[in-house]
Amino acid sequence: MLFFRKAVFYILLFIYLVFCPLMIMYALGYIVKPRVDEPIVKTGDIYLGTVPKGASVYVNGEIFKTQTPVLLDKLLPGEYDIKISLENYSEWHELLPVKEGEATVLDNIIMIPEEWESDPVSEEAFKEITPLTGTQLVICAKGPSLKNHFIYDSSADKLFAICAETSRLADCAVISYFTVDKSECFIIYAGSGGDNKYLWVKPSAQGTVIKDITALFADKPLWVRWDPGASNDIFTFYGNEKEGGYVNRLDVEKEAVYPEYIKEVRGMGVSSGEIYVIRPNFTVQSVSFDKKSVKEILDKPKLGRSIFGSSGGFFKVEPFVKEIIIFISRQGEIMANRLPYRFVDGGVEGVAFDETDERILAWTKNRIGILDFTTESTGSVDFETGPEFEWIFSGGRDIKEAYWAYGASHVIFTDGDSVFLLGLAEYLKPSVNELAQVKKGSSIFYSEQAGAFYYLEPEKGNLTKIDIVPPKAVIKTPKAQ
Repeated sequence: MLFFRKAVFYILLFIYLVFCPLMIMYALGYIVKPRVDEPIVKTGDIYLGTVPKGASVYVNGEIFKTQTPVLLDKLLPGEYDIKISLENYSEWHELLPVKEGEATVLDNIIMIPEEWESDPVSEEAFKEITPLTGTQLVICAKGPSLKNHFIYDSSADKLFAICAETSRLADCAVISYFTVDKSECFIIYAGSGGDNKYLWVKPSAQGTVIKDITALFADKPLWVRWDPGASNDIFTFYGNEKEGGYVNRLDVEKEAVYPEYIKEVRGMGVSSGEIYVIRPNFTVQSVSFDKKSVKEILDKPKLGRSIFGSSGGFFKVEPFVKEIIIFISRQGEIMANRLPYRFVDGGVEGVAFDETDERILAWTKNRIGILDFTTESTGSVDFETGPEFEWIFSGGRDIKEAYWAYGASHVIFTDGDSVFLLGLAEYLKPSVNELAQVKKGSSIFYSEQAGAFYYLEPEKGNLTKIDIVPPKAVIKTPKAQ
């Protein structure tokens, strides 16, 4: 009996000293690997999330027990052959890396259907659409007259006229628009019998407000900006592209104009109650709307000349996040107040901002690139490392516009009369899939809130949408184990 008790004691002691530590290590992400040189290895994870959910996952050819979203945990470091399949969708197949103690996260995989389903949202035919970027609104034009211009609200799925047919402005021919990102208000530049007008518009399905502010404009400005949160204060730039000019301040509510509000300006932008200006000596300042506060952002003319001096003409100033400021020249160059200051030498057609991840999307006629400010490093090395600009797509023919999509994990862009979905992932090469053909020469509109993009159907010109992801999609990223 004594011998039996001792045997049980030593067996339990062995289990406690050997298996309990192994169980604890396993819970912490370590496993015992039968190798002499490295017997204990820390594992890693793969997290996969798809739209739609419920896709089957195959790991190295074997089906996994759980469908997406799924966490493949306790994996040995290395590469894994991952295949995701879903009925009526193209197969997703990639080789994914796993590193010790890290999670390879792909939580925003958009499964590509065998055929994208389009949904007409209007029976009327339009000739062109103009998105109010950063909002849920898009201007839809049936003809040149203002009475033939409508607003589509994607959040309410409503289409309403900008003005009544009986309005005295109804027959004004729309020439162009002035818009600002994130602002639902806009300005129409219109003509009527040789008498051109500037109309300030605040759209609403309950009754759009249109105000004739022509008297506030001395002439057609080179650029117009306002703060989306304070759209009654409008700032216009006038002048010579080579020698610079001045900024007027317009007060829509008081119907007042303050001429030459800021003199000697080579570039201008507006954000959060501040006017950002580039001076003729290439210094940069921010001036409060009431001009009571002036801050020197760049007070070294020699440095400013090295940044801006080789670029002729007017500069668009786009304040970004965390005191990051973007400068865009008339030649399509991109500069910033961060090393190495100059990022694209020319040809940029447009930019889109991802404020959450501090990235900028830029495109030329044949390329799309990303300027990532999160790669900036200062103070930890002998030479400061600036943000990096990376061209992620090339070979386009006529890229006109691009949008961040699905939490900036994808890009929707037009090339000619085709629309494409560009998938971005840290571990993969960008993937490109065609979404639709659009009416020749027309624009598109993407709504992050709706998870859909809108376009004019090429044959009839109906406003049509294609759902890309569920409305108000929320991307949740699991933490590495």
